[in-house]
Amino acid sequence: MFRIIQRGILPRKLGLTLGIIYFALYSVFNNGIWLIKVLL
Repeated sequence: MFRIIQRGILPRKLGLTLGIIYFALYSVFNNGIWLIKVLL
């Protein structure tokens, strides 16, 4: 029972972490392009 719960929680946490990292990189990338366009 505990192992099943652990298996269910770990991928969810990993997915959430990857989602946050992806979102952060995506927003930084977009802001970088916007800043370059403004500066140029």
